[in-house]
This record gives sequence, C-alpha cells and structure tokens, in this order.
Amino acid sequence: MLFRSIERHKLLLGQAQARFKQLGLHNVATKLGDGFQGWPEQAPFDRILLACAVERVPQILIEQLKSGGALMAPVGTVPKPDEFLSTESFSQRLTKIIRTDTGVTEEVLIPVLFVPMLSGLP
Repeated sequence: MLFRSIERHKLLLGQAQARFKQLGLHNVATKLGDGFQGWPEQAPFDRILLACAVERVPQILIEQLKSGGALMAPVGTVPKPDEFLSTESFSQRLTKIIRTDTGVTEEVLIPVLFVPMLSGLP
C-alpha cells in the first residue's frame, strides 16, 4: 500500500521525508503543494485525511475519492490566529465523508479543535 502526503512548507516536507526514511517507511510519497487542491495526478484515493480545519471540504478533494472511499476532516468555523485564546468563538466537528456511486454521505463524529488549513504555498 502506498501512502501520500502533501505539505505546503518546504522545511516541514524535508523533515517529514527524513523521518519517513529514518523509520524505514518506503511506501510514502510526498509532495510540496496546496492541500486544498489535493493530488489529482495520483487519484482516486481510498482514504483522505485532513490534518487541518476547513470551513467546508473542497469538492475537488471529494472528487479525488474512489467510490466507497472515505475522507476525514475537521470541519467548521476556522479561527484567525489571534482567536485561538478564545475557543468559544468557533466550532469544529470531525466529519467523515464517504463517496458513493450516487453521491456522498456525511457523518459528524466528535467536536475537535484544529489549526486552519491554508491555501497556496508560503
């Protein structure tokens, strides 16, 4: 099984690649890029995991799932950097989206608090 990871910060990508090598993980492909765009050249995927919060899951990511594939993401209000001290001002829920032949199903799982997903490269 091949795993793929997208990182928008070149330094963090290099650190992740070194860690994968140190751990003997040779089945992880990495890419410097914008997570909001996914990795269409490698699609379709069985699973997609977002490690940052989005207000709405981008349709392009759902379209990169195989039929029967699942996407997990923290979804909801995304705080601005100066709002992290006041957690009452936003709400996020870990959400599971499954793509089917006829559309998508969505299941809200638990409340969570993640940093926001940012578009583009720094």
